[in-house]
Order: sequence, then C-alpha cells, then structure tokens
Amino acid sequence: MVWTDEIRLEREVGDVRTWQPPPDPLFASVRPGPRKFVREFGSQRLYVPTPRNVFDQFLTDHMLKKFARESSAYSRTRLTSAKHANNRAVKPWEYTPGDIYDFFMIHVLIMGLCQLTKIRDYWNGIRSQKTVYQKMSYKMFIALCVDLHYIDTSFFSAAECAIKKEENKFWKMGGYEDDLNLEFKKHRCCECALTLDEFTCPFKGRHCCRCFNPNKPEKYHLKGFSLNEASSGYCLQFLLYQGRDEKRPVGICATQWPALFLIRNVPFIHHKGYHMWADNWFTGLKTIQSNLGFGVGYTGTAKANRVGKAWLAVEKKGMGKKDRGEYSAKQTTLEGQTVTAIQWKDNKVVTMLTTHTSKVGHVTRNNKDKKTHTYTKSTFDIPSIISAYNYNKVGTDRMDQSIAQYYRNSRLRWHVKLTLHLTYIALHNAYISYLDLTNQQRAQYKYSMFLDELSHTHESEDERFANMHVPWQPGKKG
Repeated sequence: MVWTDEIRLEREVGDVRTWQPPPDPLFASVRPGPRKFVREFGSQRLYVPTPRNVFDQFLTDHMLKKFARESSAYSRTRLTSAKHANNRAVKPWEYTPGDIYDFFMIHVLIMGLCQLTKIRDYWNGIRSQKTVYQKMSYKMFIALCVDLHYIDTSFFSAAECAIKKEENKFWKMGGYEDDLNLEFKKHRCCECALTLDEFTCPFKGRHCCRCFNPNKPEKYHLKGFSLNEASSGYCLQFLLYQGRDEKRPVGICATQWPALFLIRNVPFIHHKGYHMWADNWFTGLKTIQSNLGFGVGYTGTAKANRVGKAWLAVEKKGMGKKDRGEYSAKQTTLEGQTVTAIQWKDNKVVTMLTTHTSKVGHVTRNNKDKKTHTYTKSTFDIPSIISAYNYNKVGTDRMDQSIAQYYRNSRLRWHVKLTLHLTYIALHNAYISYLDLTNQQRAQYKYSMFLDELSHTHESEDERFANMHVPWQPGKKG
C-alpha cells in the first residue's frame, strides 16, 4: 500500500462544531426515510399508532407462542420428578402467550418504572402494584424466571449440549436474537449515518463469554456489538460476542468481523450512500476494505499502529511535540476509493481514517493552564471530519442511556437475563418508531411518557390473546 506525501486540506469558513459531511459522490445519494407501520383490515388499510400496537410489531405473536410452548415443555420436564415435602407430585405450569407477555411487561416495564428492593414487594400489602397481582401471581412469576425458554433444552443429552455449545455459545437462546434482528431491520429504513459500537448486559454469573472491564459501569457483563442509527439510536442489527474462540471466516480478524457481519445482514443499505462511524477498536484498513465492498463508507478513530504505516516512527513522535491545532494528512487508494489518514494534535494526538473528503475549519475551546489552573478561550484549527465524528459516534450510546434509565437488574440465569435485555432494546426501538409515526420529538414526548402510556394500556382489558390458539390451558396456581 502506497501513501501520498503530506497534503493540505481545503479551508472551511466558520466554526465547524456542527459540520456534517456532504453526500459522498462515490456512492449513490439515496436517503430513505423511516418505514411506516401499516395493517390491513379487509380492503382498507388502517392503522392507529399507539405504544401498544407499535411494540407488538417487535414482540410478535409468533415469538410469544414459541415462548409459551417451549417454557411449558421445560416446566413439565423440570417438575415431573420434583415432589413436595409430603411426597406429593408437583403439577407443572402450562403457560399461554398472554402469560409470557405479562411476564415481560411486569419485569421490563413495571419493575423498571417502579424500583423496589425485593421482587416480593410488588405483591405485598400497601406497596403492591395493582397491575402486577391482577395479571400474574407471584408463584407463576418466580416459576417463569426459571422456566422461560425459547427452546426446550431439557430434551438434549449432555453430549448434544456440548456439541451445540461448541457451535454457538448462546444456543440456549433458541434463535430469539435472530428473530429480533429480523423484526428490527424489517420495520426501519434508517438515515445515512450509522454507528457501530458495543453494548453490555450486566451479568455476574458463570458463562464462558462473560467479560470483565473495570472501566464499564457494569464491570461483569455479556457483550454484544450493535449497529445503530446515529441520530436516534435505533438498533438496526446486533451480534452477540462469542468469546475469544468465536468462529469467523478464514482471514477475518476479530475487529473486522462485527462490521462485516452486521453490514452483510442488512442488504438494503448496500450501495445506498450509508456511512459507518466507529471507534478505534474496530478501525483498520481491513474493516474499511470490507465496508467499501458493500458500498458503505467508513470513518473512525484509529490506533497509531493500524493505519498501514502512513507515518514513520519519527513522524509520529514529532506530531506529539507540535502545537495544538496542527495536523498531518495523507491519502491512499483502497478498492478504487480514496482513503484519508489524518493526525491532529489536540491535548493528545488523534488519528483517524475516513473515506469522506475533509476540510479544515476553526473551533473555540477552553484551554487549561496546568501551572495556574485557569481557563482561557483559544481558537485553533480542526479537521471538519473530527467534528462530524463527535456528532455521529453516539448512536449506540443513545440507546444505552435510554435503556439504563428504567433498567431492572435482577439475578437470573444468563439466557433469561439476556432475553430480557434484548427485550429492552426492542422496547427502545418501539419508542423511536412511535416518535416517527406521530411526528414528535424526544423533548416533547420522553421515553418515560412512552413507558407510562404502555403500562396503562397493559392495565386495560387485553383482547390480543382472546382468540389465539395455544396448545395447553393455563395452570391454576397461586
């Protein structure tokens, strides 16, 4: 790979803090809008968007039926040999899709909005919630915390479980993540700016893919990679991290695989002018090359040793001694497209790779004097692509912040915990879709208002499951 000599970027007039890159002329400038939800009733096409029926598009009837069937089968196997203290047989639970929906609403919605110390407090005395004890008994709720399965794992032998675990560390999820990914991309045509970043599901139990990061709010967690819309945080697609020994195609490194997998599974963004923004863990020339193969641009910060030897070691050291605001830029060709490498001196040296054309503007910031500990305003040059990166890199963070506001972190088995966390993501996607359908902004209609309206809908008479065929009748317990 051959890099050009140092080039000077075109000067941009004015402050570039809100600068956005223009449509890339190398790709088609198609900018599809959000997809509307429509249901057909006979010959008429009618749809009244409410939080409930928008959320029903993500947690579908097919998913609830499968949860009910597999959870009931697991309960029968689990409790067949179990006995009470007086040696009487324990009657297994037979769940319905309505029971599964109530479980999700109680744990994800009600317990998230009203945080109590113990789960039992939601059914006890004055502190009890009317919706909780009317919809589901405490005994059934605790039983579902154990029995909730998207695939009945009790029919597999130990050898079969070991084989499935070798193929997929999250095989006990039963394909729930794949069904959610299908619904996520089916109901949205997002904007051109996409964010790639990791999300975490807090978990302290035992699992071969559990990670530890002391810099995260939840140090022990299960990790995944998410492709989000930069402006709203809508999750378009996600991938669960399979650990260090995850199976990847030959020649694909660990940092390149998330971007390749997520883009490959969303064909409607190929060669449509979309652009991905990511941090330095993902950024590399191989990642950019795979993106360009699908017609998706790329911009991200990069580690100094992953820019293809654009600068010699002497030049890297020299950049750290320069004044704040100075930069160095070089270009190369990859897959027939121009890739620009930029080093810019801020408080530290910032390295970036981008397929976009960048300009140079100025920005005003507070500069701290280390000796006197006083702040003075100073104006210095900054490449405009760095300002655009700061604006478009926060898509996944927007989703995480919304979920964390009303998140119930309970001690559950890993597959139940991860199932509930993915349902939180589906709830956030329903909120973003509802805003688009009703032409509202976040400042006007907040996430808490959406959850509150959805909880009031759950309190009313539920006719969704009145005519739904189920294989078994509900158990009479509690």
